[in-house]
Amino acid sequence: MNIVFAHFEAKIPKFLVENIKRTIKTFPDKQVFLITDLESHKKKIPGLKIYSYQRSNEWNLLENLLEHPKNFRNNFSLTSTARFLALSEFSSTVSGGIIHVESDVILSDDFPFATLIQKGSKIAFPVVNDELAIASILYLRDKNAAKMLSEYTLNLAKANSLTTDMHILREISKKEGKNFQLLPTTPSNRLVIPNAPSEFLSENEKAFEIFRSYFDGGDLGRYLFGDDPRNWGGRPPVRHNPSITFYNIRNLTICTDRTRNFPFIASREKNEKFPIHALHIHSKEPSLFTLKKLPNRIKKAVRNSQQPTTHRFFALHFCQSRLRGLNPFAQNC
Repeated sequence: MNIVFAHFEAKIPKFLVENIKRTIKTFPDKQVFLITDLESHKKKIPGLKIYSYQRSNEWNLLENLLEHPKNFRNNFSLTSTARFLALSEFSSTVSGGIIHVESDVILSDDFPFATLIQKGSKIAFPVVNDELAIASILYLRDKNAAKMLSEYTLNLAKANSLTTDMHILREISKKEGKNFQLLPTTPSNRLVIPNAPSEFLSENEKAFEIFRSYFDGGDLGRYLFGDDPRNWGGRPPVRHNPSITFYNIRNLTICTDRTRNFPFIASREKNEKFPIHALHIHSKEPSLFTLKKLPNRIKKAVRNSQQPTTHRFFALHFCQSRLRGLNPFAQNC
């Protein structure tokens, strides 16, 4: 099983460096790779394997097909989708299954690799809503699964020039039947998922019975630690429940104990608490990706999880936002 990060075009951010270091230390028995088109090997991270990716004809084709703004965060809309092509090439070269982890996602030290290998079907990931799924944690069983993902990417881009990585994954979840395994993100009840279709609740409950745990798609970590400050002019909300999600996070009972450094979700119906195995740290603060500081930050965030929504202040992003307002032609950063 290979743990794989991917990063293209822009300088590797500090939070990703810290996340890679943390992942290597947490899982010394796993191979950790970074797929990148940058000269990243100049920044040595002990234990990290670099997979140098050269833009393929398929990447160039995808770039020509998609019509998203290219000046948004170093062509993020392209690179977030084109990574699926890079994962396919990687899988054809490096043997073994893949756990692709998004750059701002951290894994618990008891992450259930064995269960994913046994029960993860051909491809597995969390679902956000009716239209979107997410590669926060993306399991690919083998090169055939990665090739399938690559083929969906190109075919859907040909059909819709504004498709995204999240739309592509949701289409796979709808079309691939037994080849797809949902990664559960929340308890399956109407208190927590008030507006989701009944079939999603059923699928989510079946997935929960397989894993007996949860994987953050894009909501829990963002709720606990705050949103990306770039999206809010340097004043992002904490304990904010985005409207696009299926979930009412305030109706979750999130807790911690001394047995592990990651939180649990407690279930009133089952009278038990179940581990969360991944957190999506949307704020991207480097300190939240370090082994030393993270446990106390998690405990504090969980302790405050029922407090009202508030806003944090990030001076650098606040100033950058104001500068962009003065110069509308400045590139988003």
